[in-house]
Formats: sequence, structure tokens, C-alpha cells
Amino acid sequence: MPKSARSSIIGATAFVPEGKKIPARSLAVGTPARVLRELTDQEIDWKSRGTAEYQQLTRRSMASMKKVQPLTEIEANRPCYEDSSYQTLGQTK
Repeated sequence: MPKSARSSIIGATAFVPEGKKIPARSLAVGTPARVLRELTDQEIDWKSRGTAEYQQLTRRSMASMKKVQPLTEIEANRPCYEDSSYQTLGQTK
């Protein structure tokens, strides 16, 4: 099994071969995965906050989930949930 170090980011479609070790605080992408560079503290913080936001979204969804009938058309004035403080990495710079 590949071994990825803490605080690393592995690209979504990266293939990490068995036995490959990704160093701590690294960005790895590609097939096979290769380390592009070391991550900054800001990037690691951004990724950690994004992960926490996703985990909270899951908890909120599970707590509020209920069985409903499927819509037959798009609702007029459908409300949008906008209680997120999450920003893209570009917005944090």
C-alpha cells in the first residue's frame, strides 16, 4: 500500500504505486504520482479548513435528511444555503 505523509496533497487522479512514499508537506500529482513541490503553511491551513467544511456538510446533511417525493420541476425561488465561510485558495491570498 502506498504511504502518504501527513499534510500532503495527492492530486485527485494521481496514481501512487505500491511502496511509493510521499514526503510530508508535499503536492503530488500524475500517473505515476510525482512530487511537484513542498506545500506552504497557508496551503496546508486552507486544505485543512476545506476538509473540516466538507465534514461539517456531511454531518449537517445526515442530521437534516428526510424522505421526500422527487420534484417534477424546478421550484420557483428555491432557497440556497450560504452559511459557509469557506474560501478558495485564491481568495485567501
